[in-house]
Amino acid sequence: MDLRAGRFRRVSSDADLRTTVTTGVPNAELVSMTLHMHDRGKDATQRLTYPDGRSEIILQVPKYDFNWQQAYLLAAPLRIPKGTRARLDAHFNNTVRRGYLNPNLTVYWGDQTWEEMMSNWLGVVVDTNVDPQKIIRPLNGSIIGGVSGDDQG
Repeated sequence: MDLRAGRFRRVSSDADLRTTVTTGVPNAELVSMTLHMHDRGKDATQRLTYPDGRSEIILQVPKYDFNWQQAYLLAAPLRIPKGTRARLDAHFNNTVRRGYLNPNLTVYWGDQTWEEMMSNWLGVVVDTNVDPQKIIRPLNGSIIGGVSGDDQG
């Protein structure tokens, strides 16, 4: 499952830009997570909110570093019941701190490190009868510097 903020467009020299993406999750077992951002990435938190209202942080990266990306393997699979919401919150630093990043230019989603991304690939195990096209559907797109998802209407 790929939980990603799919639209980026921001002009700001802010040191603490926030973006959020929220999606529904099917019955599954979570076995791994791989967080990915580019050079403006500052921190990220992956949270699950279960159908009964309980909320749990399952990944927290307080000091993201593009040069130190890794897959996080869970010690034991985490059962995720249908109706669970996955929410990824991330902050970006768009100030002058690396010579090639210009905080006065519009930042778009892109493959280059001077552009930006925000994804958390969730490695899940699902029943063989589940349609792969229905494993994950973003509820709303998101844009850097703003909050989006089902809780925002």
